[in-house]
Amino acid sequence: MKEILQIPPGLDGAAWHMEFARRNRHYLHRHDELEVNLVLQGRGKYLLADRTYDLTRCTQIWLFPEQNHLLLEFSPEFQMWVLVFKPALVQRACTTDATRPLLELNPATAYCKELTEEQTRRLHHLFREVSDAATDPARHNAGLAYAMLTAWHAQLTADKIPGHADIHPAVE
Repeated sequence: MKEILQIPPGLDGAAWHMEFARRNRHYLHRHDELEVNLVLQGRGKYLLADRTYDLTRCTQIWLFPEQNHLLLEFSPEFQMWVLVFKPALVQRACTTDATRPLLELNPATAYCKELTEEQTRRLHHLFREVSDAATDPARHNAGLAYAMLTAWHAQLTADKIPGHADIHPAVE
């Protein structure tokens, strides 16, 4: 199901901290915006195409506009950052060979890595600052671009790939 995200006018995306013990609505969805999630605590499992991905503290996963995704399960203490970036922002910011993969709509490769504690700590603080600046579009939009590029750099430099499993076609 294609979801239309409610991003306020004048903003190039959004950043929010999610505590899943309070969230009860989960469904397979996609949207026009590029999305990155960074797990802060707890455990979860994402369904992305025909694979599941184990999410634990420090896991970062990128979700692209034509990728249906669903958070299948999560522990009561599960928390993560969710940032979404409008296509125009992605086009403006992703101008190098290293960042061009972010322009894809449905890459063949899944971008899910376990970051270091230091990378996670730094991104957590950056994402909080971007989220807090939502009432100031100029700061928020500049922060979103920087956060996207910084999170992508962390993805490229991370070594550890979290557990994943293929879904049998009969289950789909």
